[in-house]
Amino acid sequence: MCLSTAYIGKAGQEPPVAEDVTEVHSENGRVRLIDISGQVVEVQGTLSRIDLIRNVILIDPESPAV
Repeated sequence: MCLSTAYIGKAGQEPPVAEDVTEVHSENGRVRLIDISGQVVEVQGTLSRIDLIRNVILIDPESPAV
């Protein structure tokens, strides 16, 4: 099983927003992360990168509307 850690921005620059993530859903400028225990974390932003070798999910925070 591949469990990942999710970060907003670059990995390691901010604390993780979710750990042991098993599911990722992205829709309408929101990213929903579900961990192994079923806890759901939803953040504003878009998926930037999912690295399954390093088990890292990177989320870009959504830019304010212009």
